[in-house]
Amino acid sequence: MIFVHEMDDFKLEGEVTRPIVRVDTRTTDDPKKVKAGKGKDDWWYGGGTNHRVENGQIKRDFIENVNTIEVESLEKLIEIIGENGYEAQIYVGRYQYPEISFKMYY
Repeated sequence: MIFVHEMDDFKLEGEVTRPIVRVDTRTTDDPKKVKAGKGKDDWWYGGGTNHRVENGQIKRDFIENVNTIEVESLEKLIEIIGENGYEAQIYVGRYQYPEISFKMYY
């Protein structure tokens, strides 16, 4: 299992930085319909790639470099975090990453 580690100032043994695709999704079929865009679509097309409409929602991709750790189970991840003296909040599907992500803190 691969987990996304959202904190740059914490390092775990075996941590690797790798690119992933984050899909930005809005619940409309046209960026001009988003109130914050004020009837324009340049704000949407000015960022990301692979702009598309799927199931009535606009989507675009962003490539992001994230810190990851690969372990055999969620239990092993919790063990590693505890061994390093940290606590963590674990999120499933946070920020639309395909992995499970977590934040560590003291």
